[in-house]
Amino acid sequence: MNDTLREKLLDLVSGAGPASFEKPITDLMLGLGYETDKLCANFKRTVDGEIEGDKSQDSLGSDVIHLRARKNSVRVGVEKIREFAGALDERGTTKGVFITTGEFDEEAVSHAQNSSKRLVLIDGDELTRLLVKHGVAVRCHRTIELVKIDADYFDEADG
Repeated sequence: MNDTLREKLLDLVSGAGPASFEKPITDLMLGLGYETDKLCANFKRTVDGEIEGDKSQDSLGSDVIHLRARKNSVRVGVEKIREFAGALDERGTTKGVFITTGEFDEEAVSHAQNSSKRLVLIDGDELTRLLVKHGVAVRCHRTIELVKIDADYFDEADG
């Protein structure tokens, strides 16, 4: 059931318009603990539908990351990760999060892992896992409670 939910969620996020795509990304970043008052205002949308911006991890703005999110049905290659790392240099930051609704190719993942910068790559599968975990764009439909016998209950009564 969870896999089906995540597949449908990925389809919705991938097919969303610019504002509807920005909303779950913003809400996820907030859920992950990034500073709320500076988050939304710093996003900009690029011509090809990406959103990006600098995010504070704390209220003082002393720890900043650069975020790029893109809807992509194909694999993101190493050239996009190199470009992203260059954007971090331009902004004077050393940390970045790159989110795609697609996948990253092996070279892109390897480049991110071996970079002198701290680059986090979130593909469509990880994105939906995080959205569900942090309650973004989903809600509880039904809760099932399982009970078992409390063996200590009877020991305490006679003791």
